[in-house]
Amino acid sequence: MRKIDFHPTDAKPEDIKEQIGISKKFENAELKAKLQQLIDTPPSKEQIPEATEESSVDISDTLERIAGTSGAYAKIERSKLVPTPDDWNQFTEISEDKKILMAESIYYNGLLQPIVVRSISEDNSQFQILAGNTRNSLYGMLYEITNDEKYLSIEAKIYWYGELTDNQAREIVTDTNYVQRANLSARDRAFCIHNKIEMLKGRRESDIMNKVAEQMNIKRSTVFYWDKIAKLIPEFFDMFQNDEISLKASSRLASFPQNIQRELYEMRDLLTDEVIMKVPAKTVHNEIIAKFHEVIDALSAPAPSYSLEAMWEEDGHLMFKTKEKPPEDCEPVLLYLPKNKLKTFLKNYEDFILKNFS
Repeated sequence: MRKIDFHPTDAKPEDIKEQIGISKKFENAELKAKLQQLIDTPPSKEQIPEATEESSVDISDTLERIAGTSGAYAKIERSKLVPTPDDWNQFTEISEDKKILMAESIYYNGLLQPIVVRSISEDNSQFQILAGNTRNSLYGMLYEITNDEKYLSIEAKIYWYGELTDNQAREIVTDTNYVQRANLSARDRAFCIHNKIEMLKGRRESDIMNKVAEQMNIKRSTVFYWDKIAKLIPEFFDMFQNDEISLKASSRLASFPQNIQRELYEMRDLLTDEVIMKVPAKTVHNEIIAKFHEVIDALSAPAPSYSLEAMWEEDGHLMFKTKEKPPEDCEPVLLYLPKNKLKTFLKNYEDFILKNFS
């Protein structure tokens, strides 16, 4: 028999204010209507959906790493469940389309991945969901639609009262979301990585960045960027998510206070990666906006121009003739080529040089 080391926890039933079973966050009459319609028109054998990634990814290794055990397996009455605390579960809600796919998968294939819960009462009468809020809410909808009592209970991996510390429980919430969600949004990924770092710091662990990189299967340098962009305002997160700004540029913006980020967002049409990266992260706060305007003005100023009139070979030398003296901030470029390649170079690139640099 596996020995369980019990740890104190400050979570008590009276501290839980949410409605037992399903958080209001997961209530959705429109989704229920769509699910009702799907069940009323069952698919053919060939059309029965396969399990979705969100409901089938195995998280046993993640649980073992955090808690030393993957929990006891049992069915649990859903009336005993309370949702994950909101401040632990700031992840973007799964889309309605994905919920429909998950519900179909559960209805036709059963629940392939148990939810994860921990007891928060000494008599084990209440359990807090650590992974599986959406699956639990879909069970509730399926019960309302079908009246099938099998949806009043749900398969779960259970940690008994005192078996997890609050930090372990919160880490399970973060890591299982990271592992199970097929396509994490930029905001969710940053939230996961930032939370992970803070948890390891709280445990005073060493070599934190390398541990996070290994556990989340990303490069160490990437951990720094994602941790920093957790401080981005939502509007810039959306721009990053839509590939309008890069990870590095997002990290630079996140270096600035959020009130300044909001001012910068008002001039978002002028913000490019080049503009953003030219403003140092350590710029004095009251100079940041002025610095951005300075960079934008410099980059939008007309470039100095001069005309390249001709290019030819003379006594083994490549010669250029211009109409005007080149600008002072320009430097000539000396290019050495093998002698037998000079004519080929002239043939292939003369028009390109005249077109693009005149």
